[in-house]
Amino acid sequence: MKKIKQNIKQNISGDSVIGNLRAKLRFSRENGQIWLHEHRMLLVHADSHSHMRRELIETLGMERARGLFMRLGFASGASDYELTHISPEVTNEYEAFMAGPLLYTLEGLMKVTITKLELDRKTGKAYIESICENSWEAEGHLRHFGESSEGVCWNLIGYASGYTSAFMGRSILYKEIECFANGAKHCFVIGKPVEEWEDACDFKHFMNRESIADQLRGLQTQVVQLRSAIGEKKLPSDIVGKSPAFLAAFELLTQAAGSSITVLLQGETGVGKEVFARSLHDNPIKSS
Repeated sequence: MKKIKQNIKQNISGDSVIGNLRAKLRFSRENGQIWLHEHRMLLVHADSHSHMRRELIETLGMERARGLFMRLGFASGASDYELTHISPEVTNEYEAFMAGPLLYTLEGLMKVTITKLELDRKTGKAYIESICENSWEAEGHLRHFGESSEGVCWNLIGYASGYTSAFMGRSILYKEIECFANGAKHCFVIGKPVEEWEDACDFKHFMNRESIADQLRGLQTQVVQLRSAIGEKKLPSDIVGKSPAFLAAFELLTQAAGSSITVLLQGETGVGKEVFARSLHDNPIKSS
């Protein structure tokens, strides 16, 4: 494959690619479907997505919500590669790659401008720099949570990683170096092979699905065990018993321990009055 190396000073409009993609966009009022080529699409409100994003963050926490949106973006990027790479209008490797960023822009997610592009599918070399403007994620995050200390365009990172990984046939990871939600003028991302990132493991774990239900069940079991352990009274070694009546009597003994009150032990022969008396006399239990 021919190596692509571009240092791009201006945004490439890609009018021919976008024009051909637009021509394949079909709205079917009769059956309530939107199609781009043979792929069904959805037209959704950015506002509703922002509210859903906020609810997921508040419900699942920032880290789990981040992983969810990254995986959603990754799947979308891989699907868009399948949609664009079969297009007969794409005549060279550069146009083949640019179809993804242009389609992401056409879908209204943000404006993507590739500023540096080095790709070689034969050797696996990949390095991409992009300026991203008007991110719906950054705008929504600022509206609901205010300025962030780190990048919040998780869907973008996932999409770019999914699309470029499918294009290259190997794992490519993007990171958001600057984000509009951090106070930057625009978002800025860099993509390169996973192994070239020193902290790749910190990002790769977001791409692994985790069963929240299993984690909740595990936490519930731990809570039950902790409550049980807290509720149990530690008995002296010479006292054995676990019936409710026995534990109630021992609780009274615990309350009387360490005080100067007179204790009267009553009960039938063999119920353990002497054991209780000896324990109270020899090993007083200090009340908490």
